[in-house]
Amino acid sequence: PSVGVKVEPQLYLSESLTLTGKVLYQRFREWLLWDYPTQQLAAFEADRYVMDLGINWYPSSKQEVRVKFQWAAVSADAVDGYRLSESGDLVESGTAVSDFSLSDTVLQIRYRYELAPLSNIYLVYNRGGFFFSDEHGDSPWELIQEGWREKQVETIILKIRYRF
Repeated sequence: PSVGVKVEPQLYLSESLTLTGKVLYQRFREWLLWDYPTQQLAAFEADRYVMDLGINWYPSSKQEVRVKFQWAAVSADAVDGYRLSESGDLVESGTAVSDFSLSDTVLQIRYRYELAPLSNIYLVYNRGGFFFSDEHGDSPWELIQEGWREKQVETIILKIRYRF
């Protein structure tokens, strides 16, 4: 069982500029997951956060600029570990399960210029970060900061697509 709230605003500031977003918060009272380190099912009380923000700008008919930021995080308190009994029922295992927190962030900035129909130049900046901890208790703000700080990928890509 879970409860949550989701908001998905879209703002059309002009014909050439739009802002989009999605913010989700979900609270799980008994979230059942496979706990790989202890090889058992584990129940958690958890908070899940998702944010997806975007800006789309079309400065001219041949140009496009897109900025997209995505974040997903979970902060979970372990409740108990479970195993299957001989009759197939879940029973408490008595094996301790760890709390955990994780945060995953992605930023992409993309510029596209149309050379001719179906022929484009793209310049793309990507940055991604991932944070994992065996502890619970981080606030959403701390989780987003940790996910951003723990950079995993940072690239700049130039792509030319040309139709002959």
